[in-house]
Formats: sequence, C-alpha cells, structure tokens
Amino acid sequence: MSRTRFVFKEYFLRVLVSEIRNSINFQRKEELIKIIYQFCNSEGQARFEMLQQLKEELKDMQVFLQCLQVLVKQEREHSDDNTLLLGEMLYYAKTYLNNSQTNHRVMALSILETLTELDHELVYQLVLTHQSQLESNTWWECKCLVVLIFSKLIKKIVASEKYQQSHLQAPTNNKMFSLD
Repeated sequence: MSRTRFVFKEYFLRVLVSEIRNSINFQRKEELIKIIYQFCNSEGQARFEMLQQLKEELKDMQVFLQCLQVLVKQEREHSDDNTLLLGEMLYYAKTYLNNSQTNHRVMALSILETLTELDHELVYQLVLTHQSQLESNTWWECKCLVVLIFSKLIKKIVASEKYQQSHLQAPTNNKMFSLD
C-alpha cells in the first residue's frame, strides 16, 4: 500500500465515509465519492483495494452501491489492468440485479449501464443469463435503465468489427443473374 493511501485510510477515509453517508444531496455525495480515487493511482489493483477498504468502512450496501455507481463512471476503458476492478463491480451489479429493494436494483442496473460502454460483451453475457429478471422489473426507473442497457448493447454490437464482417460484407459470387 502506498504511503498516500495509508494516510488516507488512517486519517481521512472515516471522515469521508461519514460525510458520504450523511449527505442528503446526491450531487454533493457524488463529488465526495469521486475524492476516493484521488488518493490512489489509476492502476486497477490500487482502485480495487480502495474499494475493499471503502466497503469495509461503510458497512452499508446501499451507500456502497451508490459509490460503485459513481466510481464505475471514472473508468475510461476495460484493460488487463482493471479487469479485477470491473469484475468486482460486475459481481455487485449481478448480485443486486434481482434484489427485493428497488434502490439496490436501480444501482445495479446503473452500474451495468456504464459497464456496457467499457465491455459490452461482458454485459451481453450477463443480460442473456438474467433476461427474465430484467423483464420482470416493474419499477419505472429499472425499466428505463434496461432500455438504456439494451440500446447501448445494440449500438455496440452493430458497431463491432465481428458484426460488420459477418453481416455487412458484400455477397461474392451470389449473383442472381449476369449481364454476360
């Protein structure tokens, strides 16, 4: 653990977690959550460890899911470096996708919506296996997020090289008639 993260954990994390927990305004809470990543480098492992420390300190899954929802938006791409971190975020999204608490489901879907931008194939596999759970959501916010996820998935799939090659290639030697 770097010295900066050690100092942050020992002296500031409790105070920051308390502020996040007590903040009523989500915009303020969002800005407080973003501070967490300022105390670790951009490596996936450092961010993963920071998430573990945050979860341990919070002891509140609703607030932790809110933190994940904000922090996943700080990730710019899916790479070998942050596979563990994004896998952890995907794990919580999958775990709370069918939770009885609507707030947990909304946060899980919001995490998935952002993860779709980073790795649509990963989210696509999850959506295929949890399709019935996604369809059975009756809460309007959940339905809107499901529509967003599906629309982003379709956009990413259609733009993918694999799709372009398999569906949009000009047919060769499949002529119905010939001018010759």
